Amino acid sequence: MTFPQKSIILHLPRGVLYIDPHNETPTLPNMFPPFETHPYTNAHARIAIFVFRENGEIVHTNSEASRLYGFSPEEFLGRRIDSFLLDPHEAAKLFSTMARSGEGHESPPTPYRRLHTRKDGSKLAVTVVLGNFRVGEEKLFIKYVIDASSVEQTELKLEESQHRFKAVADYTYDWESWLDSNGTLIWVNPAIERISGYSVRECMLMHDYPLPIVLPDDREKVQRLIEEALGGSSGNDIEFRIQDKAMHTKWIAVSWQPLLSDQENPVGVRMSMRDIDDRKAMEQQLRDYATRLEKLADERAKQIVLLESERAKIERLAALGKLAANVAHEINNPLAGIKNAFQILKNESGKSEDELLLIQLIDKEIDRMTKVLRQMTQLYRPGITPPSTFDLLEITQQLATLMSGEASSRGVRIDVQSSLNSSVVRVPEIEFRQILHNLLLNAIEASNPGDRVLVSIANPDRDKYCITVRDHGLGIDPSIHSKIFEPFFSTKNSPNRPGSGLGLAISKSLASAIGVGLEFIPHEKPGAAFRVTIPQPSHLP
Repeated sequence: MTFPQKSIILHLPRGVLYIDPHNETPTLPNMFPPFETHPYTNAHARIAIFVFRENGEIVHTNSEASRLYGFSPEEFLGRRIDSFLLDPHEAAKLFSTMARSGEGHESPPTPYRRLHTRKDGSKLAVTVVLGNFRVGEEKLFIKYVIDASSVEQTELKLEESQHRFKAVADYTYDWESWLDSNGTLIWVNPAIERISGYSVRECMLMHDYPLPIVLPDDREKVQRLIEEALGGSSGNDIEFRIQDKAMHTKWIAVSWQPLLSDQENPVGVRMSMRDIDDRKAMEQQLRDYATRLEKLADERAKQIVLLESERAKIERLAALGKLAANVAHEINNPLAGIKNAFQILKNESGKSEDELLLIQLIDKEIDRMTKVLRQMTQLYRPGITPPSTFDLLEITQQLATLMSGEASSRGVRIDVQSSLNSSVVRVPEIEFRQILHNLLLNAIEASNPGDRVLVSIANPDRDKYCITVRDHGLGIDPSIHSKIFEPFFSTKNSPNRPGSGLGLAISKSLASAIGVGLEFIPHEKPGAAFRVTIPQPSHLP
């Protein structure tokens, strides 16, 4: 091999270096096998070359060194190679490396990164390769320097990008996990501890993450999902349950997608999991609400059917009452005549004891017929008296006093109870008195000697008053509860307790007409109980 005249020829351990003074790019004939040779031999490659002695004195540089550091070739000569090092401790390392270097047995030079200073004091990031050779008996060193500023900036940006990613990922609200191609966890963000109670470290130590956190019933589903994801599939919003560290069950929704290499091959999977416990609770509330609505709708439908049936009954009752009133009116006139004529016969003297007994019986039956006819006329009331304001307790006590004679004759006592200081209502008083009179009379007639009829007045809520009439008799058989308000239906079938079956029917009709409620209270033992519900004046139409 021949070299240009005036070339600097350097015999290196792995070859020969020559530097052409007309072309300062060095020729390196495959000196460093681990590295490509073309960047060093390429005329466009910008490599600064320093040749220096064991004491660090520079004996040669090329033009790229002057361009990179700002010194002229003359200014470099005589300077020490360590004068460019920013960190003074690096000088000791450099000379230590130089001292250990030998001939014929060195390992291939390794590039390393340093911070140097230029002539103007500015910092310069460089990549350096150090070699050595001998010129005669003298050992020299050669340093190849490449400007690494752009690489440094790229690495800095990459590092900043990694920091930004880590900051974003670590503070993402959702539970994020990355698994490698074997399904092993390689990263999980701190949100896992907020959701499950397990720390990042505890998760990293799990052999088959995340299955230990998953509820046992859902583990097969999650395992199958991970296997499909590792195969390259993606999915969204699949729900499963976990059991947190405190043994509470939570609902989780997972979305996943594969991690791909540059060649688009799956190398892992990213899983993003969200706590949907609140959403599931809301869904359950909606289901419960829908169930309640269905129940209310069903109850409303039944109520409508009941109201329709009640309306039909009221219409039939009104028709029957109108017919009964007309019949009663037609019968009442001749019956009055019969009663007057019979009164003349009754007043005649000279009758035997048997005749007098028969006359009394006929007179009693005429009175009973008159009473029945009067009740029949009440079944149809074409006109209702105007409402008036009165105290419920006062009216009740008056009626109890008026009927105490009837009660005493049967050995029955009427007790009125109320914890209210005032119970003012506004309804038609005459019709209300008739309703309460019928209930009290029925209770007295249903009682046995020594019993008491209890009348209680209460205010269960702000909208209404309730008055309850309860006896302690035999009660009403459950099989006939639905018939007790029908006209001419009576439970008083014994000779001593005759009944027309009109008292409750008339009371129900009057209650509907004046806007109050009347109901039978079942399951009250002993005896029977009826309740009248009166709206407070502020809630009346």
